[in-house]
Amino acid sequence: MTTNKVWNTYAEDLRYFILSKVKDAVITEDILQDTFIKVHTKLHTLKDESKLKPWLFSVARYTLLDYFKATKHT
Repeated sequence: MTTNKVWNTYAEDLRYFILSKVKDAVITEDILQDTFIKVHTKLHTLKDESKLKPWLFSVARYTLLDYFKATKHT
């Protein structure tokens, strides 16, 4: 699976997930881009494609945590 295909399939779901946490459209887009940079660099490490969606949401969750730590949000 390519990053482009993952983006086309899951970007909207991830966008809504991130937006539900940060409540800001601009920050959501930044976090989504950061998430997909990580996905692009680590997609080859995913061994079981059936676990792609949970893996993507884990990457997004950890990217959100990084954002909250950096901005000291609670």
